[in-house]
Amino acid sequence: MKTVQVELRNISLTFSKESPPVLDQINLELNQGEFVSMIGRSGCGKTSLLQLMAGLLSPTSGEVLVGGEKVIEPKEKTTYVFQRPILLEWKNVLENVLLPIELKRRVTEEDGKKAKEILKLVGLAGNELKFPHELSGGMMSRVSLARALMTEPKVLLMDEPFAALDALTKWQMQQELAKLSHQFHPTVVFITHDIQEAVYLSDRIFFMGGTPAGVLKEYVVPFPKPRRKELKFEKEFLDLTKILHDDIENIGSARTP
Repeated sequence: MKTVQVELRNISLTFSKESPPVLDQINLELNQGEFVSMIGRSGCGKTSLLQLMAGLLSPTSGEVLVGGEKVIEPKEKTTYVFQRPILLEWKNVLENVLLPIELKRRVTEEDGKKAKEILKLVGLAGNELKFPHELSGGMMSRVSLARALMTEPKVLLMDEPFAALDALTKWQMQQELAKLSHQFHPTVVFITHDIQEAVYLSDRIFFMGGTPAGVLKEYVVPFPKPRRKELKFEKEFLDLTKILHDDIENIGSARTP
């Protein structure tokens, strides 16, 4: 039996009385361990929706529940990964990964061992003492992902985390994330403009758009997990990516009733 981990009930968002609504009457249920992607044109409210789930914004009406509890502020077991890695320049890789622990309590030897193990999982073993200015963009993304996993989050919210990476590094990070999400089993909500990325990683994809924005369409991704590298070149995969591309192009900013 599936367990609902994140629930959005009749969510609407308006930033001021003078401005039009940003989001309107959004209802979603996301299951524990599910990987979902949010796609849509720029400015359609994807990031605002993610920030509502994180407790960084409050809805004008409706409610967000995580683990059955109403979200009124950031929750300990919900982690947010921003588009660009935010690393402290004066801390090395290991210290940056340990930062969520340091902010709560004293870091222990066991914490250090755990951080090193996670760094090994993301391909950064041997880089623990390097500082951010010594890292490539892909390495910084790996540090950011390792830090996000350090607290073993129930919900992992990711706002275009690989958008600034070159194609090869992005593909490597997609494989890393697919492997780690399968291993750690959080509920992942992933914003992307890359349709192939969304199809490769996701169990479901939500297409957002309209004014005010809502979920225009939901897609179930049928390919079994763990997914093979070769999947991206197979006809069924390419057919689904074409459907999504055509929908974004043709539906545009229309809002279904």
